[in-house]
Amino acid sequence: QQPATEMSWLQDSKSALLRNQPTCCTYKLNPRILIVFKSLFNNVSIQKNRGVIMFRKLVAVTLFVSFIAMATSGLMMFFIEKPSFTIQMHPVHKLFGLLLVFAVIGHLILNYRALLNHLKTRSVSIFGAGLIVILVLLYGVSLNNKVPKELAEPMDVLAAKVESRE
Repeated sequence: QQPATEMSWLQDSKSALLRNQPTCCTYKLNPRILIVFKSLFNNVSIQKNRGVIMFRKLVAVTLFVSFIAMATSGLMMFFIEKPSFTIQMHPVHKLFGLLLVFAVIGHLILNYRALLNHLKTRSVSIFGAGLIVILVLLYGVSLNNKVPKELAEPMDVLAAKVESRE
């Protein structure tokens, strides 16, 4: 009777691991050691990914909260057309506007490839270019529509007084 031929590790790597046989003809290492080394290196990459994932989560929460703050304070200032109320809401709007800028920068860093892929679509690129043109035009109109000096100076003094709580 002929002895049964064993399968090579190429044919059945799981049973080779269970039999504690080497998994490669050139390496005489225990496959369990190879698995331990591989898991060590995987843990290093997992730690790096955890940092990116945490940063992504923080950016998402910051974007959400600062968007809510900017939207609500902006809408209130839009519908309650009183300069005193606008000055009152200004600190909230300014602080969360700054947070929003930093969160958007983080979001763009994390998702720049997706943004570039979106911009490859012609209609999306045209839409984005149209928004940029509108933004530049509105900045131009706003900067050229100066408030008369006799009105601007007292408003600036009052705004500074309110913000400093004198």
